[in-house]
Amino acid sequence: MTEGPAAGSRAPQRPAPDGSSLSHVLVIDDEAEMLRLFRVCLTARGYRVTTARDGEAGLELAELEPPGIVILDLMLPGMSGREVCRRLRSSPVTATIPILVVSGEDPVEGGALVGSQDFDDFITKPFRHDELMARVDALVQRGGQTAHVGPDEQRRLQILRSALRLGRDSLIPHYDSRTPSGYAYPATAEIAAGPTHSDFLADLEVLAEQGHLEATFHDAVLTCPACGHHDVHFREVCLDCGSADLETEEMIHHYRCSHVGPIREFRKGRNLVCPKCEGTLRHIGIDYQKPADALRCRSCGRFFQDPDVAARCRNCNQTFPAENVQRKRICSYAVTPAGQAAAAGGHPASAPGGARQDGVEVDEVYRLKFLRELIQQEVARSAAEDQSIALLRVGVRGLDVVFREGGQPAVQRVLRGLVHTIRSATRVEDKLAQLRPEAFVLVIPGADARTAAGVARRIAETFVQNREGGLEKVALSYAWVVHPGEVADADRLLDHILKDPPSGPTAATRTASADAAPGERREPPRARGKQPAGPRRAR
Repeated sequence: MTEGPAAGSRAPQRPAPDGSSLSHVLVIDDEAEMLRLFRVCLTARGYRVTTARDGEAGLELAELEPPGIVILDLMLPGMSGREVCRRLRSSPVTATIPILVVSGEDPVEGGALVGSQDFDDFITKPFRHDELMARVDALVQRGGQTAHVGPDEQRRLQILRSALRLGRDSLIPHYDSRTPSGYAYPATAEIAAGPTHSDFLADLEVLAEQGHLEATFHDAVLTCPACGHHDVHFREVCLDCGSADLETEEMIHHYRCSHVGPIREFRKGRNLVCPKCEGTLRHIGIDYQKPADALRCRSCGRFFQDPDVAARCRNCNQTFPAENVQRKRICSYAVTPAGQAAAAGGHPASAPGGARQDGVEVDEVYRLKFLRELIQQEVARSAAEDQSIALLRVGVRGLDVVFREGGQPAVQRVLRGLVHTIRSATRVEDKLAQLRPEAFVLVIPGADARTAAGVARRIAETFVQNREGGLEKVALSYAWVVHPGEVADADRLLDHILKDPPSGPTAATRTASADAAPGERREPPRARGKQPAGPRRAR
């Protein structure tokens, strides 16, 4: 890493609502030389730097004065960097602080943090000064957004991160008699500040409504209307006195005198004698029959065949009619791409889930502000890995017709349908944003012009196959720009994709466009000429 002050403006000194400064950086590294280099570069940028040489000291400092970002070396003496990440995420004080991991190799591909979502970004050694500053600035800005979320949103953010960290089974319920609903989720134990069971279930429902979780029905539980507990006992009770002290009686019907009574009243030694007419009953079907058994209340002596059903909660000892029990729906959950984006962005609003653009609500899209930060990160990453990235613009024509015929609700339905179409044709790591009501942009990491053309072709094919719900009234157009790794300017790259037609910032950039008009299928043409350098990712 190059020493010395960085060019450009200094980092803003904006205090967070909890009193900590967003420009405060905590560096945890056991190498004195690296600590010195981080301090020199970050201080020159305007950041206030605190350092620690092991995980225990770093956690203590983070709890004492929460920083705007933590820069963490994975190779630490004693407590590992992964354990430090886990503890930072499990504490209510530090759970939402962005973490930049420093490693000699890719911490995911190298196996150091396989399957983990504890860190927000990573940088591999050796790295350039401008690359480090780009990552730090972006994460500090993200931390500033997170600092303004309320405690409920922070708790839901922790649920998403915990679920991603623990894996796909963390939000699948299992039976647990100690919980009010009778079910528990493995992710519950990972959530800081210990939400109540009912709050946790409510948070899962809210996240599902926001599109951050996908819910699948698992079970239905009947709970007490008074305390909400699942330990509800249903029992048959007497129609008159409500007692549950009932016994079953075998009944006899004497044909001659029509007397009906319990068999115990007919028994006289080895014979059956009617207690009413004193006639002897010899042959079943001729002298008598045995109707259905009856219930007798031991408390009041009444006979009946259809008792009442009452419920009693063993948790609060309340008794109530069976029809008053509450039905609780228990679901298993999976984190959606929107939820992954929220966990990575550090703010539910930075992820798909009700972002508004010009009054139009669209699910599963990024806000434009966060898109710029995302492109900046991908540009920096592509420069470090010598790869290209592609931005694919999907234009929408015909929304004015949809609005005239059905108003704003019809426009929102069409846009949601388009988002679903685009999502079904792309990867999880491809990020979608809405630039304006009639234009979306897809960020495709590690892609060249041919890959972008293939994505556009798949979106066009999916769109033609699912032209219903108002989609038949609009047409799509496609344009893409491929950016080489040596130009690290997210704003310029985004400006190029907004142009019509787009133009590349360098001679290596290729652009193309294609239309899918209503009722026809047209494949986007491939870009001509030499493709930009960089490995191609199979799709």
